[in-house]
Amino acid sequence: MSNSKEETTGTTSALGTDSTTEVTEAEESSPINESPLFDIYIRFNGDEERDYCFQVHADTTFGELVKIFDTLPLNLSPSIFYERIPTNFQLSTEPGVLTREGGLLFGDNAGKQQYLKLVRNDDVISEKSWPGQLIIPVFPERSFLKYSLISLLAVWLYTDLPDFISPTPGIGLLTALMRVAAYILTNVLNFKSLADSMLESVLSPTPIAAQILFFVLHIAKVLVIYLVMWLGAFNPYSIFKKAPAIQREALVKIGWTSSKKAIAMDFSKDYRTYRTSKVGGLLQAHRLGLLDKLRYTTVNLGPGEGFDSPLVWNLPKDTPDDGKFLLSYSYLKEQEEFFQERYSKVSDSEFASEYKHFRRYGPFDAPEKVTKFCDRRIMMKDGDITGKPFPEVKEDEKKDEKKEDEKKEPKSVEGKEQTPLLAEKQ
Repeated sequence: MSNSKEETTGTTSALGTDSTTEVTEAEESSPINESPLFDIYIRFNGDEERDYCFQVHADTTFGELVKIFDTLPLNLSPSIFYERIPTNFQLSTEPGVLTREGGLLFGDNAGKQQYLKLVRNDDVISEKSWPGQLIIPVFPERSFLKYSLISLLAVWLYTDLPDFISPTPGIGLLTALMRVAAYILTNVLNFKSLADSMLESVLSPTPIAAQILFFVLHIAKVLVIYLVMWLGAFNPYSIFKKAPAIQREALVKIGWTSSKKAIAMDFSKDYRTYRTSKVGGLLQAHRLGLLDKLRYTTVNLGPGEGFDSPLVWNLPKDTPDDGKFLLSYSYLKEQEEFFQERYSKVSDSEFASEYKHFRRYGPFDAPEKVTKFCDRRIMMKDGDITGKPFPEVKEDEKKDEKKEDEKKEPKSVEGKEQTPLLAEKQ
């Protein structure tokens, strides 16, 4: 779904606070295609806290997302053991985390293989994915680099084996360096006595306990080096080349928004702060009984819910009222319209800020009908709720829901799988 104000694309900002890449202004902005826009999230560096939002067009294919990685002057692969540019993409069908206001976050298992569905590069994103769904890039492995480093570290370990068990004692790296230094001191600088003293201290017998201790420390050092590489702590754009600057025009073309999806813990923390401050602080929230309600602000959805829902515009009329949270384009459209109406009279800069917040957390305010459903779904706890009784709705709640339905009659559209283009036609 697209937003109505130009600033919400966020392209005037830099690449986020965690990037050191310089962003310069383009002399001219490139024209933006007039076709409907579609929000997606792409996971960078295999990190669940780096799920960045991009706006693509409704007819964009998965293969075209490679432009993002070609354009951004960052290495966005999980580690140095992978190529910088992905070859294809996977769609995360993990149901997600439902918030109390009807938003969807990504679950802890969103990147697990059991929830990843491989898509073809020529597949149209809007025909395979929900707006806001998570896409995981697949990077080819640098096998030669990986196994070369492992071999190098293994050889280094072997050379530092304790002398009492080594088949070739005295070939440690430190010993070799000392021999070279002694040679220079003797033959170049004419400090033979100093060289002899240094060699004597290095080559003199070392207690077995000390040898074992030093070797254990060496193993720890090698493991740390490998983990730094494997976890991506050292993952430069290029070892030999400086990352180029990027201009605003290039960011516009790839749909950069500067927004990234929050994890459930961050949502809960900020949502509780928002709700308590809205009623006048913690004391007033306690008096109103709000704190008990805010103990549970999210729920992990089960199979067939959330992002695992089939792509439909409206839910079928015979959909059972069993408490499952099923997505539909009409639901997302109503959510978008509620946000647009709520912030329709604010300034452009404030709207852009609020929309960035909306992309990160989902809504912090939603229609009463939505919040009541979410409250009941949260009561049913995490995971698969098939067969569980759905909490009954009180009579006054039923009346409220009926009034809500009367206010806005949902539009019916024929066909099962629809795209955001349909929203533009309504």
